[in-house]
Amino acid sequence: MRGDELNTFLSMIEGYHSYLVTNRESLLARIYGVYTIKMSHIKPVHLVLMQNCMSILEQGSFIKVFDLKGSTFKREVKDEEGLKILKDLNLL
Repeated sequence: MRGDELNTFLSMIEGYHSYLVTNRESLLARIYGVYTIKMSHIKPVHLVLMQNCMSILEQGSFIKVFDLKGSTFKREVKDEEGLKILKDLNLL
């Protein structure tokens, strides 16, 4: 998560929480935490810990599943035999 994305999320957090409390059956992913990792040799990295949405879907109720991270580095699955989790470049 970039710094501007973190700021946007933090500005929406109260409404996000309120919505999820009111709409318990919502398919929006639950965000459990946002963490900033700081080390001396790299810029701070913001990480989001969120619910695995696959646990709430019924088996067989979907055609394709994508694990989207917003990156293109090593984000493609070449072998699509059976049910696999596809990545960013498979969607694009």
